Amino acid sequence: RGYAYLSVPSPLRRALHGLIADRLITAEANGEPVPGLMLAWHCIRADRVRLASPYLLRGSREALNSGAPFEVELALRSGMATVGKEYHVPVHLLLVEALQEQGSHHEASSLLQAPVLDVPEIQVYRKVLEALSAAATVATQAEAKEWLVPLSLLTTSQTDPHIQVAAVEAALGFVYFLGDREEAERLLGVLGTIGPVDQELTDRVAFASSLAIAARTARHVERFENLLVMLTDLADECGTCKLVNSKVQKLYNVIGCMQGALGQYDRAACNCRVAASLASQLGDELRIGVARLNVAMTLGRLGEYAEQASWAEKAISTFREARSQWREQLAVFYLAWSMCMRGENTKALDSILGLNESWDRDAPSWITQTQDLLWADVHHACGDERRAIDIADGTFSRTGYRALGSCSGLVARWVARCGWEAGRQVEALSILRRLTDDLGRHDRIDRVEIVSARNWLERRVGYSWEEGKAILEIELAGLPLAVEHQMRRLGMAS
Repeated sequence: RGYAYLSVPSPLRRALHGLIADRLITAEANGEPVPGLMLAWHCIRADRVRLASPYLLRGSREALNSGAPFEVELALRSGMATVGKEYHVPVHLLLVEALQEQGSHHEASSLLQAPVLDVPEIQVYRKVLEALSAAATVATQAEAKEWLVPLSLLTTSQTDPHIQVAAVEAALGFVYFLGDREEAERLLGVLGTIGPVDQELTDRVAFASSLAIAARTARHVERFENLLVMLTDLADECGTCKLVNSKVQKLYNVIGCMQGALGQYDRAACNCRVAASLASQLGDELRIGVARLNVAMTLGRLGEYAEQASWAEKAISTFREARSQWREQLAVFYLAWSMCMRGENTKALDSILGLNESWDRDAPSWITQTQDLLWADVHHACGDERRAIDIADGTFSRTGYRALGSCSGLVARWVARCGWEAGRQVEALSILRRLTDDLGRHDRIDRVEIVSARNWLERRVGYSWEEGKAILEIELAGLPLAVEHQMRRLGMAS
């Protein structure tokens, strides 16, 4: 086909492309849907460059919203040299978006420094796009805190809802990394002041996802059910409109995480699988890994340990490609846990051997503490209780109880155990009682672990907490039987 095309004399080829372009323009005028990139290509081949430019921009946006960012990148890179000067800025910005859709954030950040973008009227949007890429690749607390300073101003000073929602979305990336509950609360308030964002479905999806992430980080569990209704309605609308982009992929991931927080693990696994599929279509390695990690987590709660191992292994290899070390290590723990629950204790211990030596101790303390306590979990499940206690006690000595806001159930279990072993029962019970007094602010599985931990310690010190067993029965109702088995394996039998 290519040989036949090239064998046609160039003037005749141009004429043929021109005729095709005319037909497509006429068809579009008659109401037929014509892809903008197709029209742009024929116009460029027909030497109608000025006519091609608006179709190139329109077609790129259409393709970005159809899950084809790589095709957009190719079209814009090849068309960049031919478009008129007045189109250079929008073409560059669209190319940045196409790169971000694919997870090529370092390349996107470099492109944002291009002199052609030194135009006063786009500087705010340029900064927000730069922040979105920085949030996706953030690796240090200092970087996250530095970015939150300008974003704090942008989230409150903008009147354009599109830019304001994008600024909040970027800020939440840093807030999640830092585990900053107070800033999440502030951003939740900001979202409540943003004007209508119903003009574009993509903006509404980004707004809803940000609202859910802020509520989750600020632990407003009472809002989860209503948020899920809004999120699932939007997912249905995206399906009807055939909208596929990174915002939609994130929407499904958020839906899965919210369902997991409510203990709806079957539904959560289904939506996280959709998120993994969409991320694969876009080619974003980090998003693929995060979705696979979430699938592995939900499958573990369902007791499907062989499948959990498979998804955890996929996540590990993906995170290595994406160079996200702390996420890779979380995936390793899910893999080790699946081995423990299948009786493969030696393999489980081998899989985490020396893992702590590569941990980034400059990462936020909630991340390092979570890693330590998951490491302790594996040792405990494999029968090495003394080693598990030493690990957990060590992390509490270094960082206090910093993961309480993010992984409160995990922390509660080890507060109980370490408190008992070290003779700090009064302090431990004080922490656990505060957690149970505020039980409604925690995820479903965290509530199970908090109540189990307090029940366990109250019994050992000889106190009577009569409500504890009844509360635990209520929290376990409707959860997979595997959850109760896991609590027994961790020594927190009901």
